[in-house]
Amino acid sequence: MKRQQQQPKISSFFNKKAKTTAPAPAAAPPVVDLTAEDPAETTEPWRPALDPATVPENARAALNNAHDAMPESGQRPPPPTRENGPTPMAKQIQQLIRDNKGCFLAVEVGYKYKCFGTDVPRAAKTLGIGSWKDAQLGDMCTFPTGTIDDKIRRLVRDGHRVAVARQTERAALRQKSGGTFSRAVDRVYSRATLVGDEFGEDTTDAAWLVAAVDTESTMDLLAVDLRSQRRAACEGADKDKADAFVAAHPPAEALVVGARAERLMRSTDASVATFDTEGDAEELLLAYCEAAGVASALERCLERAPSSTVPMRLDASTLRDLEVLVASDGSTTGAAVSVVARHASTKAGRNLLRDWFREPLTDKSAIEARQHAARALHDDQVAALTPLVDLLLKKGSGDKLAKRADGARAALAARRARPSKLRELLLGARAVADALPENISSLPPALAMSEASGVRKDVLAKTNAALERLDADACADDAGPATALLTADDDDDALAVARRSCRDADAALDAKLKELRVTLRKPALQWTHINGGAGGRQEFLIEATRSEAEGFMRRGAIDDTWHVASETQKVRRFVAPGVSVLVSNRAVAVAEADLAADVAWRKFVADLDDELSASLRKIFDAVALIDATRALGRLGGEPGWCWPALGQDLDLEAFAHPTLTGDMVTNDLKLDDGACLVLTGPNAGGKSSVARAVALASIYAQAGAPVFAKRAALPLRDAVFTRMGAADALAAGRSTFLHELERAAVALEHATDKSLVVLDELGRGTATHDGVAVAGAALDALVARGCATIFVTHYHDLAASARAARPGKVATYRMAYAAVGGGTLDIESELVMLYKLVEGLADESFGLHAAKAAGLPDAVLRLAQAKREALESS
Repeated sequence: MKRQQQQPKISSFFNKKAKTTAPAPAAAPPVVDLTAEDPAETTEPWRPALDPATVPENARAALNNAHDAMPESGQRPPPPTRENGPTPMAKQIQQLIRDNKGCFLAVEVGYKYKCFGTDVPRAAKTLGIGSWKDAQLGDMCTFPTGTIDDKIRRLVRDGHRVAVARQTERAALRQKSGGTFSRAVDRVYSRATLVGDEFGEDTTDAAWLVAAVDTESTMDLLAVDLRSQRRAACEGADKDKADAFVAAHPPAEALVVGARAERLMRSTDASVATFDTEGDAEELLLAYCEAAGVASALERCLERAPSSTVPMRLDASTLRDLEVLVASDGSTTGAAVSVVARHASTKAGRNLLRDWFREPLTDKSAIEARQHAARALHDDQVAALTPLVDLLLKKGSGDKLAKRADGARAALAARRARPSKLRELLLGARAVADALPENISSLPPALAMSEASGVRKDVLAKTNAALERLDADACADDAGPATALLTADDDDDALAVARRSCRDADAALDAKLKELRVTLRKPALQWTHINGGAGGRQEFLIEATRSEAEGFMRRGAIDDTWHVASETQKVRRFVAPGVSVLVSNRAVAVAEADLAADVAWRKFVADLDDELSASLRKIFDAVALIDATRALGRLGGEPGWCWPALGQDLDLEAFAHPTLTGDMVTNDLKLDDGACLVLTGPNAGGKSSVARAVALASIYAQAGAPVFAKRAALPLRDAVFTRMGAADALAAGRSTFLHELERAAVALEHATDKSLVVLDELGRGTATHDGVAVAGAALDALVARGCATIFVTHYHDLAASARAARPGKVATYRMAYAAVGGGTLDIESELVMLYKLVEGLADESFGLHAAKAAGLPDAVLRLAQAKREALESS
């Protein structure tokens, strides 16, 4: 159903200040100021000036009114000279630039696109295009129309927002009218709105378009990825929830209303646009996408229902500290989710796994249902899904088919689908729908695809009907919409009528050729077509050798009504009488057929989008669900992984960090419900790795995934809070110590007796006594609350006192080590890390050995050891 949203009052889509060109020298011809305001015209916010669907009507109107616009003499008025001021073309370009401020503007002129003004140096930098100075338009550069898609891709990748002004008239339909071709911008391309088959299959990460609107004390956020047709929303978010939302949906573009929203988005790598509007986040997205020409693609994203489950709380710092979605180096290959995502066969399946890890479940029955479905798929125990699994996953075609389906579905939703890609989508959708089971009663509850099964027959019927309208050969040749749709001879729609007019025009030329064969007494006579010359391409010429031509003229077959088009030393080429009119009629018929084909194709795609997009989303969502669930099962079948049990206490046997590879040391850990683990040990001894592994075990388990352990039993968590690593926020005026305290404050405020809190070396960024006091007080508060805590520290006295104060609630563990070649504290000795978790407290932190490993000079190390001994003896 189409949404009827009132467009918000937006002051400007693009807040880029216009620049003016330098004045021209007095002796030079006047140059048009392409950014100057015309006082007689009102400058409106950027938006498309013309709906593409109206282009053919405008073209026909231009044709019908051509004679009315002509002077009585039938001659065109003289074109304006540069001495008389700007030409109509210059005025048109000036208006286009004013209407599209903040965009890189490419204007279609004949067989080239032209760029002007400040866009010229941008084109030189990104596209490597040279430029020159035009007498009327100033700095200018051009590139062929056939390369526009590649140029758009490169410009968008370089951070530009690209507006393309296309000609909306055909030369054949306005050959008698004067003035400049009409042009209009119908699409604006940016990182988040680059959707369409002309840009190929999408292999990049998600390009989230995020709208953030300040409310009284909170923030509303709405994110959409137009390429994968996903959406996510967070209403009434406080700072922590907003940070977590942005971390999970890193924006490529951000639309913000309010100071808090702007500060949040400026902290990301997004292109940020600020607005002053009374609309909510959804209205802001609708207005922006409508102006960019992708409103229909946004509609498909907004049709998705938001999740109704209450997930485990993972804020932005937790996602970053544990590297759940993105590794510390910024890549996704080393992230925790990548371990299971590598088993998925489709991009949609990998996206779904990211969603599961970003928002793990908190309902025990739902988690166990997902685990059961994953094991069943891995063991091939779901016979009803065998045809679909064989089609998409086991035979290696899944990623190719699903990737093409994702891109083609996005192009269909944006109504920019090409015939070849659309036919591939329809064939793939039909194959998937045919493989879906009609009876889903035998499926595991976590794989209950009631929506997909419900639309199965509808998809089969509509894809078959759509495929019957497509010319398979024309689609395979990727010839465009001109020949893609089939029509019957007795159809009365505009396309069929226009195609009959083309056939009639061709028949008239064939009849004329037969007549000329008789006149010239040359039965094998054929039309001649040539390229080049001052007149460009010339068609439907009569070619004869010079001797033949002289013979034709002697007997009167060729007279003064024949026009010599061109000649060489050997041949002459003529335009026969009456042929020019027939050729002109044919050109008009072909142009009308092209326009009719464009209109018919757009209508075909739009109707298909309205009728089929929702159903396609449901069946391909089912494919993603099967792929993601099967990936969990495949991971569970690998050595070293187990399916966790959910209970009260924590019991991990032979566990390790899931992203580690090769030979590794595994550990065992048992903790009662709500117990606190105080972990000590040498620097670089593996403390943080163990803490992260325990926290990730809960996230893996509640995402429905196996855990990297021989055996695992885990409590059900409602949240995981972390304070790990060294970080600051200098731009916000927060030091490392202050940042640590803020993270601890979040945990102390929101953690419950069902949460897990990981605090790594809290209190290290200030004076020792202050740090110990803060760390000890935070630990006491968490233990008193009954919150499961992993407390990593070098304050050994603090660890001992905490264990003594609450022996039943605090357990102390350390990372094992061995000193070789000297005393334990002697810097001459070598410290060997065993990476083994054992009960008890570490004797020392071995900071001097860490300094030695870091390469400090021997003299400095010996002086440090002397100072240490002096401090210990005082």
